[in-house]
Amino acid sequence: MTFSRRSTPLGSSVFPSDWTPTAVVFDCDGVLMDTEKSWVTTIARVSHDLGLASPEHLADRLTALPAATIAEALAAEELPENAPEAEVQGRGQEILSMLSALDVQRIERGVDLIPGAMDLVREFSEVLPVGVASNSTRTILDAKLETTGFKKYLGTWVSCDDVAQGKPEPDMYIRAVNNLGAQCDRALTFEDSTPGAEAAVAAGTRVTVLAEDVDAAPPAHFATTSFEDPEFRQMVRTWLGTGS
Repeated sequence: MTFSRRSTPLGSSVFPSDWTPTAVVFDCDGVLMDTEKSWVTTIARVSHDLGLASPEHLADRLTALPAATIAEALAAEELPENAPEAEVQGRGQEILSMLSALDVQRIERGVDLIPGAMDLVREFSEVLPVGVASNSTRTILDAKLETTGFKKYLGTWVSCDDVAQGKPEPDMYIRAVNNLGAQCDRALTFEDSTPGAEAAVAAGTRVTVLAEDVDAAPPAHFATTSFEDPEFRQMVRTWLGTGS
């Protein structure tokens, strides 16, 4: 892939020339590992098992939201329209357990990493504190990070179980940055989805988006098509003070 970047609605410059991060926080699915398709498949499978109409459409529409939110949405689809909120929430917890169990099974069979992600995390971790902020549940996020080997590089990982509101709200990015002992205006974050980028921007971090097409990427400070591109890697070395 070729390296690309563009100006965004967040400002005419990509990064200030004198700006350097003091902490780095990554999203998980689609940034560190290629689990987006697996998660979509899990949601569609559970939707199908619940007898819901258009399970693939439901999965595509819900995939970037917090897992608990997805589970309640499926519960609302399954139950009568006038079902009490408590019943929707209770059924949502049951569906969340179904989603989690199926996804952990898929993860334990193996996960493909995003090209360059492991090297990028390792390189950052040698100089700065690194964390992960994910809309996954704690159980699923633990399984992903353990199976892929990322845990040893991380100072914190924050799931949707650890905050009041998941992405697109900024809570988990603020929590992750604080856990790393840094300030959000000096934190570098990596995202790939619109809800995730919105959360990272709202938290006050500097946001890099990984996208197949940078012209269609969510608003951020920087967009790239590959972590392996030499120009991007040079930018990383400049941030870390390990290259000219």
